[in-house]
Amino acid sequence: MTKTIISVSAPTPKWATWVFRIVFFITTGLSFWVAGTNLVPEAIKVEIMLAFKSLDIIVWGLGKSLGVKKDDFTAEN
Repeated sequence: MTKTIISVSAPTPKWATWVFRIVFFITTGLSFWVAGTNLVPEAIKVEIMLAFKSLDIIVWGLGKSLGVKKDDFTAEN
C-alpha cells in the first residue's frame, strides 16, 4: 500500500518533498531575518515576507501535483 496524503493516487516523489522542505526552511529563515533587521525599510518588510510565503505555497502545490496521474481524471472513473 502506498502512502498518499493530498495527491490523488500516487505519492509525491521524495525529491519534490525535499525541495519543498529546503525552500520552506530558507524562506522561513529569511523571513525572520527580514523581520529583525534594520537594513530593510519597515514599509516593505511585510511585502517581502508575503512573497517568501507565497513561494512556499507555489512549491508545495507543484510538488503535490506530481502525485496526480492523468488516469485519475478519465471519463471512465
